[in-house]
Amino acid sequence: MKTLAAPKTSRFARYDDVPDTYAALCGHYLPRPLHSATEARAAAAVTESLAGFPLNRDQEDYLEIVAHF
Repeated sequence: MKTLAAPKTSRFARYDDVPDTYAALCGHYLPRPLHSATEARAAAAVTESLAGFPLNRDQEDYLEIVAHF
């Protein structure tokens, strides 16, 4: 089975940079099961970049599902 490289993600430097809807967040990084260390690092970067911000319901749901995988 060939594993695709994880998409490059950028960290959110400011709260104003964080998309406010689940769909928009998925456009930034689509949550999915992780199959490699590279994919795990990309998911960790997303969760770390959201940590510490006051999140709305969509943002909390997104963070929960990314962290789940």
